[in-house]
Amino acid sequence: MQRQFVCKYCGKTFSSPQALSGHIGRAHSPKKKKEEKIKKYLEEQFGKKDAYYLFGIYKKLKELETEDEDFEDEELEDEEESEEEEEE
Repeated sequence: MQRQFVCKYCGKTFSSPQALSGHIGRAHSPKKKKEEKIKKYLEEQFGKKDAYYLFGIYKKLKELETEDEDFEDEELEDEEESEEEEEE
């Protein structure tokens, strides 16, 4: 009989430690837990249908926020390179 690897968070079983590790990383990460709390709150406040819509907006805003941070990092790098070139 093949050994089973059990998730300590939800009890799901997997045939390899790699599969279990991947599952934990995707299903039980801090980011995922935070998203689940937000979904639950939205469902309690607005109902399941509206919560689904509002969560989609939340995810899109987070995506845009990340893009803005990446853009700002690129701008800072460009400024630093320009300053270094001016000093030379």
